[in-house]
Amino acid sequence: MRQDFERLFYPGLCRVMGGFKDLGLMVIKHTDGNLWKIIDMLVDSGIDCLDPIDPLGGMDLAEVKAKYGDRIALKGNVDCVHLMSFGTPNEVIEATKEALKRYPELKIIVLTTFHDEDYVEQMMMAGVEENI
Repeated sequence: MRQDFERLFYPGLCRVMGGFKDLGLMVIKHTDGNLWKIIDMLVDSGIDCLDPIDPLGGMDLAEVKAKYGDRIALKGNVDCVHLMSFGTPNEVIEATKEALKRYPELKIIVLTTFHDEDYVEQMMMAGVEENI
C-alpha cells in the first residue's frame, strides 16, 4: 500500500497542496481508515490539519498527536462512519465528552456535523453551554 500511494498519489497530492499554499490557503485533509503506513507522507505533503483520526480504523489520537501534533492540527477521533453519519446530536456530544476524558491534555475540540441544520445548531450550543 505504501509504495503504491507513494508512486501513484503522493506526487499529485504534493502538487495540489503546493497550489493551495501558493494561494495562501490552509488545508484540512480528510482521509478515513488506518493511515499509519502513509501518515508521514500526508503530513509531509503540506496539509495543515488531518481529519478524522479514525478510531474505527485503528488511529489513536494521542499517538498521532505525539508523532505529528507539532506539525499539523488534528481533527476527529469520534466514529465518523456510523455515529457522525447516523447518530443523534446527543450521541455525538457524549462521544466527544468521552474523547475528552481519554485525552484530557487536549485543549480544543472542533464540533462538526454535516447533514442537518438543527444538528449543527445543537452541536454548536453544546460546545458553548457544556464547554466541549
